Amino acid sequence: MIASLLAAAAITIPCGLFTLRVDSVAPGVYAAYQAEPFPSMFYLQGNTTIVVGANDAVVVDAGASPAAGRCLVEAVKRVTPNPVRYLVNTHWHGDHTLGNQAFVDAFPGVQIIASAKTRDGETGDGWKNAMDLARSTATRKEQGAQLLAGAQSAAPADRDSIVAMLHRYYDHDLDVRQADYRGLRLTPPTRIVDSALTLQSGNRTIRIYSIGKGDAPGTLVVYLPKERVLASADLVVAPVPFGYTQDPMGWRETLARIDSLPFRVLIPGHGDPRYDHAYVRRLERLVDTVIAEARRAVREGRPADSVSAQFDARALARPFTGGSPTLQFFFEQYFLEPFSRGSYAALKDALGRSTASRRAVKPSAASVAHRRRAAASSVYRGDSRIIGRSRSNSTGAAGMSTSDVSGL
Repeated sequence: MIASLLAAAAITIPCGLFTLRVDSVAPGVYAAYQAEPFPSMFYLQGNTTIVVGANDAVVVDAGASPAAGRCLVEAVKRVTPNPVRYLVNTHWHGDHTLGNQAFVDAFPGVQIIASAKTRDGETGDGWKNAMDLARSTATRKEQGAQLLAGAQSAAPADRDSIVAMLHRYYDHDLDVRQADYRGLRLTPPTRIVDSALTLQSGNRTIRIYSIGKGDAPGTLVVYLPKERVLASADLVVAPVPFGYTQDPMGWRETLARIDSLPFRVLIPGHGDPRYDHAYVRRLERLVDTVIAEARRAVREGRPADSVSAQFDARALARPFTGGSPTLQFFFEQYFLEPFSRGSYAALKDALGRSTASRRAVKPSAASVAHRRRAAASSVYRGDSRIIGRSRSNSTGAAGMSTSDVSGL
């Protein structure tokens, strides 16, 4: 019901390779995202959140290219006359940051907020990857050939849609991206967030902080507690999750923290806004299922590739794909295979460390007896944490106050 009412007021803006859709998700808060549902096209545009303040605006993520950034600037101007004072880069991946320069050009003095790891990623691998594509599409097209070869293994009824979508991207869209990237300027973050930052504009509070681990180190989320809107970055992606995290168990803990927030609207890193917790909980169950199978494989001494092989991939994916053959292909490519391998590797490594530790430490009989007595008489005291303690306060541009906080 909420989604259908908000959809009636949606704005659409043609942006070359894709159409930008802008939905009002709360008063003065907008989700800007690729209108074409993945995977009708392979081009991926990261989602953007626009928050209108008393005298200015905050934007979360800048789009996948200078052209995408210019479309987002137009979207901001469609919904508010206020200038953008703060642009948040949630993580360093180019589909969320390569539009930075468009905001700097349109709003002189804009501060780009990010973590130190995001800044390092943008100026390191992120910039290198973008410049590699600007110079040549050869490597990307080689990767495309591998994907196309994988698509040939799909059932004949499924194959045509997958192959057509991949050909569109690698034969046309990639060349358009290359031309756009040739106009890139390195535009890194200008304000580094240690652990968290709170922006205040009138009666609107905007919390920017790290909530845990995902597919990019240093990822920040943005939460509006009054409106109960969460911009999750790529910690949550729809309709097919990304399983590239280097810390599968850490990501599972992060999903639990996200689920514990009382959000009414979740704006994922990709995909349509979500208006309840159902998708996050579905994702938690999926992650638990794969981790449990990876744990069994490690304990039984099976190889890593046995993890994904244990599943009926179509049944596992159906809550996310709805039976779409193209979504099925990308569920396996983007989530099932990488997450199965990553979970197996992490659990095997943890088992190896545990075994080595037990071999290295041989407690004496007296030590064992002491620990047993202590355990029998111990009283759980719990631990206390100071939450939200302010470290410093300052006043930002145009009357928007800011405070660094130690936790939220």
